[in-house]
Amino acid sequence: MLFDIQDAGVRFYTYISTMGLVMQAAAEAGIPLVVLDRPNPLGGSYVSGFVRGTQPASFTSLYPIPVAHGMTVGELAGNDQGEAMLAGLSQRN
Repeated sequence: MLFDIQDAGVRFYTYISTMGLVMQAAAEAGIPLVVLDRPNPLGGSYVSGFVRGTQPASFTSLYPIPVAHGMTVGELAGNDQGEAMLAGLSQRN
């Protein structure tokens, strides 16, 4: 499976939530996933905004990251997997 979407660089756009759910579904199904990395349009050094704390996750705030996260989709995918933010990913990949 191939994930090729340009992120907007902010948490409330749902591209990164979609990517996380695709990562989880691909891992559960045993399907290899390639995330094509593209530059963050806000730049890698701009990080700003609150981090969701104890509030329930939503599709516009699936991960506890700042509003402007400063990461590319590839970096976010690695972070999601490395920090075990998605159920079952760290055990399978």
